[in-house]
Amino acid sequence: MSDKKRNGFGNLDHILDEYARKERKIMENSCITGDDSGKTDDASFRKQRIMKIISVMTTFSLILGLLVFLVLWLF
Repeated sequence: MSDKKRNGFGNLDHILDEYARKERKIMENSCITGDDSGKTDDASFRKQRIMKIISVMTTFSLILGLLVFLVLWLF
């Protein structure tokens, strides 16, 4: 009881301990099984980002090309 008052966390100690225990268990399982799910998530986000950049660049090129065509056609 005095420990809980001293560190100021109150009832959060057991929640933090449970979280640390679950985290440790996940890390042990991923080390044993060789699970690299974090890397696949990063790869999918990277692919989405690249596709979005390509889409924006294509749209920008199309609009710029139309503007250049209009300027050349008018003059």
